[in-house]
Amino acid sequence: MRPSRPPVLFVLPRSQDRDAVQGHGEAGWVVLSTASEALAVGRDRAFGVLVVGSDAGDATGLHLAESFAALQPDIAVVWIAGRHPERRADHLVASTIERLDDRFLLDAAVQRAQRIHRARIGVGRRPSLPTHTALVVQRQPTGTLEALKRVGWSAEHVTRLGDALEALGQQEFTAVLTETDLPDAHGRDVVSTLAVMAPRTPVVVAGDSDWEGAMGHIADPAEPRLLLRTLDDAIARKRSERRLARPAPTERSTGLATRATFLDRVDTTVRGSLARGHLAAVLVVVVEGEAEAVADHLKSNLRVGDEIGRLGRDELGVVLGDLRSAEEAGVVAARIRDQLAGLEADVTLGLAVARDPGSTEELLRRASAARYAEATAGGVPVWHEPLDPAKDLVLSALERGELRFHYQGQYRQERLVCLEALLRWHHPRLGVLTPGAFLPRIEGTEAMTTIGRRTLDWTLADLARLRALGATDVRMAFNMTPRQLEDATLVERVSRTLARHGLCGEALEIEITEHVLTHDSQHLLRTLGGLRDAGVRIALDDFGAGYSALTYLTHLPLDVLKLDGSLVEGLGTPSGRVVVETVVGLGHRLGLEVVAECVETEEQRDMLATMGVDRLQGYLLGRPEPIDSWVTAAHEELEAVAG
Repeated sequence: MRPSRPPVLFVLPRSQDRDAVQGHGEAGWVVLSTASEALAVGRDRAFGVLVVGSDAGDATGLHLAESFAALQPDIAVVWIAGRHPERRADHLVASTIERLDDRFLLDAAVQRAQRIHRARIGVGRRPSLPTHTALVVQRQPTGTLEALKRVGWSAEHVTRLGDALEALGQQEFTAVLTETDLPDAHGRDVVSTLAVMAPRTPVVVAGDSDWEGAMGHIADPAEPRLLLRTLDDAIARKRSERRLARPAPTERSTGLATRATFLDRVDTTVRGSLARGHLAAVLVVVVEGEAEAVADHLKSNLRVGDEIGRLGRDELGVVLGDLRSAEEAGVVAARIRDQLAGLEADVTLGLAVARDPGSTEELLRRASAARYAEATAGGVPVWHEPLDPAKDLVLSALERGELRFHYQGQYRQERLVCLEALLRWHHPRLGVLTPGAFLPRIEGTEAMTTIGRRTLDWTLADLARLRALGATDVRMAFNMTPRQLEDATLVERVSRTLARHGLCGEALEIEITEHVLTHDSQHLLRTLGGLRDAGVRIALDDFGAGYSALTYLTHLPLDVLKLDGSLVEGLGTPSGRVVVETVVGLGHRLGLEVVAECVETEEQRDMLATMGVDRLQGYLLGRPEPIDSWVTAAHEELEAVAG
């Protein structure tokens, strides 16, 4: 017995198309004019095939295809092509037709789609499509929730901005539909906070006003057709915004490849060179002076195929491909060094040779670290794997007293309230090294735990010295790595160390980054909770450096929020100021103290103070100094008060 043909649903906004299909008179064909009508029917009746083009009346065909597949995952799509260049749902499309008036071609396309539909049912295949889910932030959402259900969307409802932020931290939504008059926030604060904290999700305002940061607004969210069109437009606008916001491949002023572009080119060059049986290398060039002049000179003297890019403000990178040997890499690097010798700039170079297609970031790190190594015969320092394990080298430095702390102040209204402990390696031959030059080599080892225990004792001893001189309100900020936080005895040991130096828990502030959550999060939460119970404050560092930061605000037991330096640098633009102002307001609403680091100009200081930032830290206010400098300053202040 021949199997029955699955029913077909046509969504055709043009009347001439509907007339053409209805003129064929095929049983089991349903012809509608809008996406909302199709979704309403699709909730009550099963179809095997959806025939749609780029225009579905009150939504795009792409949106309708994906929304319908969320209702009926086995659906097969016949796509009407040739009218608009818009992207189609290729993961659903079973066949394509150019016109509807040719009955033979239409039957062939539909029958092919029906066979695919039956095959999907038979083998249990399902297209991997997410269901469209809206986060509804409204006091009275009844009409909105019903309208979303009618157009095939699922929804989660909250009434407060704080609850919305927590929901956004727990899952990803297709869109946010919000009022601007909420119990815990109003107007611009609602929209800007949602836009900043969920940068990938379009925000639609339920109301008449089109607020800055929103992707659209709708006066009556209970009207299904209007709601579907508004959400569809908002999703399209967000996609366009994200495309436009992608980092430019090159700097407009210099033409240099940006860091992201350069990393891609390094990866391509390394893999291509190794596949051809050759080597590749990266040369890092750090400039004390006019980096643009050095870049211009490099661009005009590189070999064919080699490329230059920007790694940092004063740091350039050159990728060298198709090298026959490591010695050739040294020769090319030495030639570049000689070419730069005549410029009025202090330049240091470091070279790392890639022998396998490993991490591009690791290759750059090695090239940067090579700047501190001894020069080769060609005159350019080259990175080599240490003969001794890195952990033994660092532990030896610890025993020799070469690891020491410099402290940078954090100020509230020009009054010192906290010192951040910054570890330095005073290397007898290479000079002062920052943690980035040696700690990554031992992260995850027992050596990291040993160093953490010893150095915490040092910093609290230094704080006790300062408090004995009258700085009784100053606390110590100490950075902890994931490895240190895994120590089961950490809470007890911290409490014991504080007591040994006559300090209470509030004297210490532990700084963590979002990377700690890549480890055992349940153990982490217990550890942080135990530290807070002991009076220790917990600070989240580098907030704003990534999209995932909201998760940590809603899950970690925090007291302090430290703005990433990139946010402070962005204060020079209107959008950057809105972002910082929003994050500061969010932090305060969550009961957190907000700290801004990397403050380098008076303009930044004044803007941050106006926004209500609680503490400021940066070179404008003071550079990191050894403890003796702080002790001397405390002595002088004590004498001034006494005299």
